[in-house]
Amino acid sequence: MNIPPLRFGTWPHWFQGKSKITDRLREKFGCNVKTIDFKRRGYLDDIDVLVLEQNGLDDYFENNADYLHHFIANGGICWIMHQDYERWHTDFLPDEAGRPCLVKRYFNTISPRHKSYLLPLVEPAGVGLFGTPNAIDSSEFVYWSVPGNSFGTCAPNEGGDFIRSTATSCIVNYQPWQVLGSYRDGCVDDGALVARLRYVKGMFFWNQLLFPELRHTEDDRCLAFWDRYIINALNYFADLRTGKETVAPPKPKKLPKKNNYRMIVHLHSLDWYGADAAPAAIAAAMKFHNFDIGVFSVKDTRPLHDFADIEPCCDDRVLLLPGQEFHPFNWQAGSKGHNDFHILALGTTRYTTDFTQSLFDRTEIDHYIRRAIAFIRENGGACAATHPTEDFWLDYDLDAVDVAFRGYIKPPQPENFRLAGSALDRHLGSGKRIAMLTSVDMWGLQRLRENPLFSFIYLDGEPSRETVVAAIKARHLMPAWNIDRADVRMGKFRPGDAVPALSPIKLSVNSPTPLRELRVCDKNGLFYSEALDGQNELLRELSSELCGAQGFIRLEIEAAAGALLPNPFYLP
Repeated sequence: MNIPPLRFGTWPHWFQGKSKITDRLREKFGCNVKTIDFKRRGYLDDIDVLVLEQNGLDDYFENNADYLHHFIANGGICWIMHQDYERWHTDFLPDEAGRPCLVKRYFNTISPRHKSYLLPLVEPAGVGLFGTPNAIDSSEFVYWSVPGNSFGTCAPNEGGDFIRSTATSCIVNYQPWQVLGSYRDGCVDDGALVARLRYVKGMFFWNQLLFPELRHTEDDRCLAFWDRYIINALNYFADLRTGKETVAPPKPKKLPKKNNYRMIVHLHSLDWYGADAAPAAIAAAMKFHNFDIGVFSVKDTRPLHDFADIEPCCDDRVLLLPGQEFHPFNWQAGSKGHNDFHILALGTTRYTTDFTQSLFDRTEIDHYIRRAIAFIRENGGACAATHPTEDFWLDYDLDAVDVAFRGYIKPPQPENFRLAGSALDRHLGSGKRIAMLTSVDMWGLQRLRENPLFSFIYLDGEPSRETVVAAIKARHLMPAWNIDRADVRMGKFRPGDAVPALSPIKLSVNSPTPLRELRVCDKNGLFYSEALDGQNELLRELSSELCGAQGFIRLEIEAAAGALLPNPFYLP
């Protein structure tokens, strides 16, 4: 652990929490941290880094602002920790720093459990800080539970609360600061969570990320982040003082080649009223849950910055693709709900507002759906019916349809994935083909934890928008719920393929809960089932069980709290 020999200065403030980053510097890293005595002349002369503690601003700065500027100009560093957006003021900063301010962006969305997450999207200028010596991934910023708000404006509040975020406010109007970690959503076009300002030989370093204000348990992942980040920051400061620029090794930008990938569609960002996270936060949560590919389902194009919000979030762990939900509000008589005819545009090259509208008459529906499908095809995407409340998709040339399951607002039960006798099986039995997909509105980080329905997808070639769209159209999908790993093949063929002749099917499935049953269906319905032994892993080869199958072979694998539904193999 490389800890540069920097000298730190801090001082107690009236309204700070009981846990401070300077305590961590002393206790965990053995750093030389002194308490500044403002009554002594030259109190900054024997330190390298002045730590402005979390919510530690007071009038001492204003009294001696010129002395502070002199300290920075001669090579000192002012480390500004998270500040209270209600009390932040900039009078102590030199005129060259402009007048940055803070805006609160932490809020409840669809329920008290669903809250906005602010986390930094690492900008090119911040790659060194976040990359060396510790490579810090965005997945380390999500699912925090941070003790905060432990003080009031006038007096300490012993209670406080726990904040599920890396920050509660972001920096705006930050020019001419250099942003190392940015934040953007539909209401804040340009925000920052980590920024710096070079001032002659020294630097103002502003870190708006939350440090726990009360003592945290040592096994908490928030503290694990801070320990890694502190080491990076100390090396970053040491490099600056020696005239060196911190440089991190280049990081791959593309997903590695895999057998198949875990894909989620129907992701909602803050373009929709129920969503609680920006694209960067969703990408971080996908990494946390080990999902590889995500397709957004934008509802309204107006809050977006085109695809620029998505591309910076893609790296060697997650690929995000544009998409849109065509969401008609259906008011015609006899409808099962106000939005019976949901269609997803997956991987389209542009957005449109043409298909988010109300339908008032049954005669409008057919024209609407055919126009929507044509638009999706013309713009390079795949089209899917998403959790349909009626079987309208039977009459249209869609690429995919969500498998029938109930209770999509709450986690579904495995038995809801049994499709024998369903409209989908009847459709396949008539000789028609359509991809089985699964999707449910994923409107943020808590939602990804609650109901991670997804599909395994087999790609031909490098992961990209084009190969994902092609795989959906080729039906190379295995809808799943709560399955860790799966591979199903008939010889060299994958689910969704037409096979020239029967051959053994090889199964490899790993589940976090015990596996209960294997079912095999063809065009005539269920013709083979087998109770599994309750193990979490299934390695099998089906051969004689396939004799007599007609039309297609479709598998269902059920676990205690999970399911796998590979797309059918189509028989000659």
